[in-house]
Amino acid sequence: MWILQSRHFAYHGWNVLAIDLPGQGRSKGAPPASVEEAAQTVLALLDAVARLQPGVLHDEDSHQLDSFNPALDGLLDCPHYTRPEQWQGLGVPAPLLSGHHAQIERWRRDQRLLVTARHRPDLLEAARARGQITRADEELLARSQGLL
Repeated sequence: MWILQSRHFAYHGWNVLAIDLPGQGRSKGAPPASVEEAAQTVLALLDAVARLQPGVLHDEDSHQLDSFNPALDGLLDCPHYTRPEQWQGLGVPAPLLSGHHAQIERWRRDQRLLVTARHRPDLLEAARARGQITRADEELLARSQGLL
């Protein structure tokens, strides 16, 4: 659920680097501490649901790469970053700043695999069963085994 919130905030100009801080990045996070936070959660949820309704988005294909799209591989989404490039000592990863589309896509794929392996290994196994995990993906997961 926090992924949806971070996407909502990023779309509206908020910095979402905090999604990588401890206790964030999965729905087991702390409950909202105030009415304002609860309202923001509700707005993010409404945004996530409403965007799938015909006519809500100007471009009907805008939501095709959303992490909850069942037509995709079922992995969790990668972290998303916005400005500024540095925030509280944390920075946007170099591949995302490179402008090299293949490097950006590889970084995103790697992060999606690692986040899914860490938080939802069942989704990773389901993707394996569907044949959606490549040899390069398996090599990354093997190299990262001690880090998960």
